This record gives sequence, structure tokens and C-alpha cells, in this order.
Amino acid sequence: MPEVKERKRTSRRRGRKTEGATKPVERIPFITRKIRTYDILSEEGLCLIEENADTILKETGMEFRGDSEILQILKQAGAEVTGERVRFE
Repeated sequence: MPEVKERKRTSRRRGRKTEGATKPVERIPFITRKIRTYDILSEEGLCLIEENADTILKETGMEFRGDSEILQILKQAGAEVTGERVRFE
């Protein structure tokens, strides 16, 4: 019976890995913004929205359902807690 020599396979992938390791990789951003930004509201308009949000949080408040721990934390911080509703100053 003739002897069968085992061939050692060379890996092309290994050659490519070492070849690519020396070259720096240039990356192009996935998304390039081509539309300029717009200021939709003036500083005055943003202040008005913030002021109204503060009014809503003070008068109406927010409900935190099923989380007694956060209710306790907010109460200790000075918020008015009634049941599950929290009103902020």
C-alpha cells in the first residue's frame, strides 16, 4: 500500500489578515448629514415651553404607579406626594 502524504493546507485568509493588519482602515461615516439645521423656536419660545412645563408639574403633577420607592425618594426631596401623584415645586 502506498504511503499517503498529508498535505498542509495554507490559509489564504491568514495571509489576508496579516496583510490587512498593517494598513490603516479608512472609515466613512454611515450617515452623512446634508441638510442644515434650523432653529425652529427662538430662545423666548423655548423659555415659554419650559415655564409651562413647570406650571403643569406644579399644578397637575405626575403619577408614579406601583413604585413606592420612588414616591418615598421624591417625598424626601421635598415634592408633594398624594397617593401615587407627585407635584413638584
